[in-house]
Amino acid sequence: MGTLYIVFHSVLQFWPGSAEAVSAATTVAVMSTAPIQAAAMTFFIVRCSFRAVRMQILHLLMRK
Repeated sequence: MGTLYIVFHSVLQFWPGSAEAVSAATTVAVMSTAPIQAAAMTFFIVRCSFRAVRMQILHLLMRK
């Protein structure tokens, strides 16, 4: 789980606005020891990252 935390943190630092939510989610994922909880948090993190990308794309499109 520690590796997952590092990977997501390094990737998601490039997406402004999602850092706080992802940081909280990854902290919980690292602290959770049950495999089911870890998998659920991983899904949540991935979902947050896709949402952040969509929001960034929409923001860029609306600026033009």
